[in-house]
Amino acid sequence: MPTDSNRSSPRPTLPVLAIRYGLPLALLVTGAVLIAVGHARANSPIAATGLVLGGLALSVWMLNMMYRWTIESNQDRAKEEAARDYYSEHGHWPGEGES
Repeated sequence: MPTDSNRSSPRPTLPVLAIRYGLPLALLVTGAVLIAVGHARANSPIAATGLVLGGLALSVWMLNMMYRWTIESNQDRAKEEAARDYYSEHGHWPGEGES
């Protein structure tokens, strides 16, 4: 069965890029600054806040990735179902020609 590897996916808009990459980066940089301001001491509440922001940045980035994987998986499933419907109707897979 042929794939649509040459089909281009839509480019993400600026707000999507800001949420996907900008927000985690901003949280990570802010966390690093707070860790530096707190002198990276274990008893510094400022450094602890920086660590929490670093973890939050990682969480936001991972949630974005999992969301994108879910969307891609659903699109792949829809393509596969459409190809199966085509096969049921025509007796051959799309793009293969008749036997």
